[in-house]
Amino acid sequence: MKKHFFTIYVAVLLSLLTLGIVTGIISHRETVKSKKAAEVATVEEEEEEPDVKSRITVRTEDIIKGDNDGVIKDGSAKKREAPVEETPFVVTPRPGDESNEYEDSTYFDGDMDEDKSESSKLRDDISDDTEDEENSDNAGSTKSLVRVDIDPENESAEKTDQSDAGTSKRDDAKTNQDDAVTSKSDDAKANNNSRNDDSAEVDSNSTTSNSIGNNAKNGAVNGNSSNENSGAEETKPQRENVADESKSAIDDDIAMGELTRPEPEPEKLNFVDVYGEHYQIEVDQGVRKHDYNLSCFKNSGNYVVYDGDNRYTYRLGIDVSHHDGDIDWDAVEESGIDFVILRIGYRGYGAEGLLNEDKKFREYIDGAHEAGLDVGVYIFSQAVDAEEAREEARLVLNILDGYHIELPVVFDPESVLDANARTDYVSGEQFTENAITFCQMIKDAGYQPMIYSNMMWEAFKFDLKKLSEYPIWYADYEQFPQTPYHFEYWQYSNTGKVPGIQDMVDLDIQLIPVSH
Repeated sequence: MKKHFFTIYVAVLLSLLTLGIVTGIISHRETVKSKKAAEVATVEEEEEEPDVKSRITVRTEDIIKGDNDGVIKDGSAKKREAPVEETPFVVTPRPGDESNEYEDSTYFDGDMDEDKSESSKLRDDISDDTEDEENSDNAGSTKSLVRVDIDPENESAEKTDQSDAGTSKRDDAKTNQDDAVTSKSDDAKANNNSRNDDSAEVDSNSTTSNSIGNNAKNGAVNGNSSNENSGAEETKPQRENVADESKSAIDDDIAMGELTRPEPEPEKLNFVDVYGEHYQIEVDQGVRKHDYNLSCFKNSGNYVVYDGDNRYTYRLGIDVSHHDGDIDWDAVEESGIDFVILRIGYRGYGAEGLLNEDKKFREYIDGAHEAGLDVGVYIFSQAVDAEEAREEARLVLNILDGYHIELPVVFDPESVLDANARTDYVSGEQFTENAITFCQMIKDAGYQPMIYSNMMWEAFKFDLKKLSEYPIWYADYEQFPQTPYHFEYWQYSNTGKVPGIQDMVDLDIQLIPVSH
């Protein structure tokens, strides 16, 4: 009996356990289903209809920043600034190379994201036309595209369709060559009447040119050949017409102020200084250039001569100071020297900058004149301002009192090699002002002023445009003068040897235009 009850008891427990498990599973499934249903309902409430337009609309700032590749084709700067959903932007990827022949800012009067000007569109169309013609040349096709700018006063021309153009072309083919040439001449004259007429007649001239080419070539064969047979022969004159029209259109745009003619590349000059240091500068196109033939500068014994250019003759000279010691002037003259430029005085290059007369000047000027040499004078300047330049001019005029000279009075603001000088930090503007001040006083006194210069001063110090009325005595010890600017005297050596002078001396050549 006890065993029977135990069996029943175990069976009841197992049944209850099984029922509990099944109930739990069912409850769990219901819970999961209710949660999923709630999540779906929430998502459906929060999710909105996707806006296709918003995905294809490109913001103007993204285009400007370059965040999206492509070209805006809405045709309106206003729409780019404030796009609306009704007319979204359409972005078309740019195929191949994104470079543009006319994207140089020189040709545009605005930012690159602005609409192209009419002149820019004309250039693009003409460029496309040229490419089409080149392709037709290879394929044997007669297809030719030429852009027409429609005169606003004649809007009917804008509505002319391609079939009318074909009819016109067939009609033109019936005319003879002389009539076609006459028509083309008349059209060419009409091109000069107005800018709009010139643009509108591009198609007419091109069509007439095609007709001329067809008539001439077809007449030579049988007078009745098809366009397909003459297309290859027409390509060259068509290309020439398009090139002429393109150039004419660009010239018109420049004249109308729509384009700016590109500036030429600046001319560069490479040169070296007396220390062998290399420099490169832009040549000042506003300064007069010399026209000497550099190959005509030739060594002849101890001197350099200028031979082979019948536009110029030359004279040989030296320049000396008391450092050159005693000089046999007759021996100097007999060696072929024609003139001498004497140092008349100098300012010390120390802090005090005292003025002095060259202690050999009076001896030298008398000896040179007795030997038959022409004489000029120079002052070694260390003026740091215009007032000191006036002091130097007054010194020169005082010493010259009672003497006659044949050549100029030279302002020589010479640098001091291997030493510091009081003029080392004088600005180029002050440098130029000092030269002008000195030269003006000398000119007012009745003498011809001249300025001593070198390539460093012409590149970085002197404003040569302000000194254009004064001749230049140019110093350069290279094989040829490096300056592109005009000069009348060239000091080509400071290590010359001249009979009658014991030590080395400066050598000069004067270039004189030949009067015809």
